[in-house]
Amino acid sequence: MQLVPGLKTAVEDLHGTLVAVERAATNANATLLESNAAAQEDLRNALYEFTRAARSLRVLTDALERQPSSLIRGKTDPSGGK
Repeated sequence: MQLVPGLKTAVEDLHGTLVAVERAATNANATLLESNAAAQEDLRNALYEFTRAARSLRVLTDALERQPSSLIRGKTDPSGGK
């Protein structure tokens, strides 16, 4: 299924971008945000949420890679039912 490899690549690209953004924020001059602690906290929260989103997308792509038909049929019950 072509959707899964494309989605996985997109997630990996997003993760790389997020890592670069986090590195840039870490290396930024602290005095730019020193006078406004709320902006620094907002940035930290945004990076945290982006990281969570990237992690969730990675879990989704891994699950779709294992069972691509689940995109159409839904999750299957491991005990044999649906």
